Amino acid sequence: MNKRIQSALISVFYKDGLETIINLLKEQDVTIYSTGGTQDFIEKLGAKVIPVEALTTYPSILGGRVKTLHPSVFGGILGKREDATHMQEMKEYNIPEIDLVIVDLYPFEETVASTTDEKENIKKIFESFNQADSHTTRRFGGTGLGLSIADKILNLMNTQLTVESEYGRGTTFWFEIALQKSSHILPPTIAETFQSKDARLKIDVLLAEDNKVNQIVASRMLQKWEAHVTTASNGQEAVDFARANNYDIILMDLDMPVMDGYEAVKIIRDISPETPVIALTAASFDDMTNFLLLKAFCSR
Repeated sequence: MNKRIQSALISVFYKDGLETIINLLKEQDVTIYSTGGTQDFIEKLGAKVIPVEALTTYPSILGGRVKTLHPSVFGGILGKREDATHMQEMKEYNIPEIDLVIVDLYPFEETVASTTDEKENIKKIFESFNQADSHTTRRFGGTGLGLSIADKILNLMNTQLTVESEYGRGTTFWFEIALQKSSHILPPTIAETFQSKDARLKIDVLLAEDNKVNQIVASRMLQKWEAHVTTASNGQEAVDFARANNYDIILMDLDMPVMDGYEAVKIIRDISPETPVIALTAASFDDMTNFLLLKAFCSR
């Protein structure tokens, strides 16, 4: 279905290049809907603009956050032109067809930075599924639930999470809580058990790890428990060591050069089937699953 663009909804923060587009739309006599700063910009270029508020019959509210959230706007965008029922309903409810939508990603970070109401920003971060701005979610991920959950747990303990923040410098969270001293003696933790003189591994460990820093850290931890550690920097070295020596346990990184951990374990299983092998990886479960599926497919 070929259709000439007859109407456009335009709402952007950055106006770079917009003048060229507006001039083209003017030449084609396209009806333009807009609001706020974008509307002012377009009108200064001499183009006629129908305010979004005229479509929705509702003013811009909540600091400009609610302007285009209305059936008259979304209906004009989503209505199927080839569907007679849609077209009849759009006509019945005075919903205009919107053929072109021009928007950009709103600069939430800059907006929050320029917000003078610091208390409002701090209040917002304690709301469920909310963050200081959407830029944080796009950049770092997260659901905006952490602080909300922490605050609710502290509320159940008759206290609250307190925050002090200065944009560009940092944020401090803290809480104060009164707890009763328990008479119950807890059993020692795993860490405390391994730190005791009675806990000594005294075993031979093969550590296959290509990252030198990880090698050093893991070796020192094992040596504290009096384990004898042999290090291999790739899967092939691990296989060679396993052929030449007997180990009580093998710690195997999965992602290594020359030969990865998957291939090395297959060979070591034939050499020493009784030796336990523990996989080491920083990959997520999904990454590992996809990798194994790919290897299985390629090996067919």
